[in-house]
Amino acid sequence: MKTKLGISVGLLAAITCWCGVLSGYFAVLLIVGYVLLKEEDSWLKNAVIKALLVMVLFDVAVAFINLIPNVLSWVSTLTSLFGDTKYFSEINSFVDLFTKIINIAEKVFLLFLGVKALKQETVKVPVVDDFIAKHV
Repeated sequence: MKTKLGISVGLLAAITCWCGVLSGYFAVLLIVGYVLLKEEDSWLKNAVIKALLVMVLFDVAVAFINLIPNVLSWVSTLTSLFGDTKYFSEINSFVDLFTKIINIAEKVFLLFLGVKALKQETVKVPVVDDFIAKHV
């Protein structure tokens, strides 16, 4: 099936996923907005929303993990008030490594999702799929 742009719905969904890897939210939001307003294909709508929600899910995970150094900094400041300074550089390095691994996983997953979209297939992501089924 073709979009109003003249390209296949699979290609537009794949482009959305790959924009998530290459350019971030702005391009993805533009495509999602266009698809929701102008296109009628329900698979395409679900696919582009899934790409956006996968990006959000990974970014929320990174945001929560990045709270760990903030809490440790607070603990360090609190203990220094009592004359016992604590430093958590090893844990901060581990958190940094873990967030980089998550960022790589996001990129790989979006690339894979884009390849599947070219065939008008998808990858099951239960949290995202449930959200889409409920709200879209």
